[in-house]
Amino acid sequence: MLKNTFIKVNHGIFHEQKTEYFDPKYWQSIHAVEGHESGRGTTWFVRHNEYALVLRHYYRGGLISRFNRDHYLFFSFDKTRSIKEFRILQKLHDAGLPVPEPAGARVIKRGRHYTADLLTKRIDTAEDLLKVLQEPASNQLIKDLAYCIADLHKHGVFHPDLNIQNILVDAQKKVWVIDFDQAKIFKLKERHRMRMIERLERSFIKEHVRHGIIWTEANWTQFMEHYEYAHSRQ
Repeated sequence: MLKNTFIKVNHGIFHEQKTEYFDPKYWQSIHAVEGHESGRGTTWFVRHNEYALVLRHYYRGGLISRFNRDHYLFFSFDKTRSIKEFRILQKLHDAGLPVPEPAGARVIKRGRHYTADLLTKRIDTAEDLLKVLQEPASNQLIKDLAYCIADLHKHGVFHPDLNIQNILVDAQKKVWVIDFDQAKIFKLKERHRMRMIERLERSFIKEHVRHGIIWTEANWTQFMEHYEYAHSRQ
């Protein structure tokens, strides 16, 4: 392992802690790239043996990204974004919740700052709600979505960016939640739950206007009824 580089891996997937696992050029060199998506940065879909993986570099958003694209202030390796997300995903995955299984995390310390990368197992045949809701949502999908979110909340998960692009539905119609950067686990109060729910509602409204997703007020009412019922169950 290189000096000032900290790597954590899922030993069920990787047998060694290699820094090249977090470099897209490595996967390109062994012809193991299966695709990529561009957004704030590029997300790479790669294959390691029988495992389909997602490689993501952490980039800043907002105004600060204009002069600082991907560096974060370093305090300790345990407090870096990729290590924290790896550990939360591992805890939630071990609890049987519908989240990606973490595969590896890397932190490179550069003076007082660091850069970070994360590898997770890819959820096969899954599409985000932005794509799924180009058609009307079934009653079962709305119920499953509500139960999924309620289950996360009952486990004390605070997801700071709960929006429809971070919710996936696979070919078996199972609902998944992704992107747990800056997520936390603690005893949620109602205000914490409602903050996430309101953010999700704004996401539905925004994407209905921007991309024409099919989602109505009646759908939202149905979602909330299922959510409140599921959250009240022990």
